[in-house]
Amino acid sequence: MKNESLSNDDNKSVTDLIGEQFELGANNEKLIDENRQLASMVDELQGRLEAQRTYRAILAHEIGTPLTLIQGYLQMIKDGAIHPTNHPYHELALEKVRNLSRLVGELQELSVIEKQEAVVRLERMNVADWLRRIERLGSFMVEQSGRIFRWKVFGRPHNNRDVYMDFFRMDQVFQNLLFNAIKFTEELDGCIEFYVYWKDLDYIKLVVKDNGVGIADEDLPYIFKHYYRGTEGASGSAAHGVGLGLAIVEEIVHAHDGMITAQSNEGKGSSFIIKMPLKEYLDVNDSMGNSDYIKRR
Repeated sequence: MKNESLSNDDNKSVTDLIGEQFELGANNEKLIDENRQLASMVDELQGRLEAQRTYRAILAHEIGTPLTLIQGYLQMIKDGAIHPTNHPYHELALEKVRNLSRLVGELQELSVIEKQEAVVRLERMNVADWLRRIERLGSFMVEQSGRIFRWKVFGRPHNNRDVYMDFFRMDQVFQNLLFNAIKFTEELDGCIEFYVYWKDLDYIKLVVKDNGVGIADEDLPYIFKHYYRGTEGASGSAAHGVGLGLAIVEEIVHAHDGMITAQSNEGKGSSFIIKMPLKEYLDVNDSMGNSDYIKRR
């Protein structure tokens, strides 16, 4: 009996030991996983800090260069070197001021987004009226730039359908996309196409396509990231802005429960595709019955 008792105790001890080893192994796996996550977070933080340092240097250049040009132009007027009216430098200086104004606007937008305070103000509008408004915007921007504009709507299930959307914010989206398309196409043979696919009552797809320089394959996965400016060459040239516009575009589209993707062939052009729901009614939990509703991210 005594030997049997010892044998049972021994078996119990072995079982306990195995159980403890399993538990220890599980804890080790958990610690390893947590360390991996921590390392990933540290890498991401370091990447962000590096991106911000690079961005500040870029920003100083983007602001300093046009200011130097404008200052020099005004100094020449003051010194009497050029006449203050009817001079070709007028348009150049004005364009630099516009660029600075656009940059300030993008910085303000990004500041709001990074604080997680982006809002959309949903208003009711007829879809067909909204599309006509977007067509006018595209036609004006593209034709003013000396490029060709093409507009095509595929399907039109209900011309009288009213939906809720932040139309001001969505105008921003298409202004950004059209601005980029114009910037990266040649004036002489540049063509910018805007396709609307509206074959479903509840969803719409909008495509902005150009025949410009395109986006490098290595840049394509990162173009919607804050501060990303791309590699040298193609549309990633370091001379092309500070990498805010597309980040803002994506945030606005996501705030409408939509998605945006990009396709590109370097040297042949790019397409930006937006798919988003058309909301005929507001969620009562969000809107509280108000047609003018602020939705926070």
